[in-house]
Amino acid sequence: MSQLDLFLPLLATSDTKKKLSISNDIINYLDQPGNSIECEDIGGFIDGIIPWMNQSNFRVSLQRRCQSHSNNCWF
Repeated sequence: MSQLDLFLPLLATSDTKKKLSISNDIINYLDQPGNSIECEDIGGFIDGIIPWMNQSNFRVSLQRRCQSHSNNCWF
């Protein structure tokens, strides 16, 4: 089981404060070049994270600027 698999059950939360914390944890994990992006259920992970990106709450949908991309990239 990978670290991304551990995030999967957390994606179901509807609590905004938890979403902010979880999204920050995911971003920090993905910012590390040595961390794997492999996931046993990558489709489930993507299906769980897409609604967050379409979230009407600005703080969740645009948690912070991408560190590893250009200054115009938002996550």
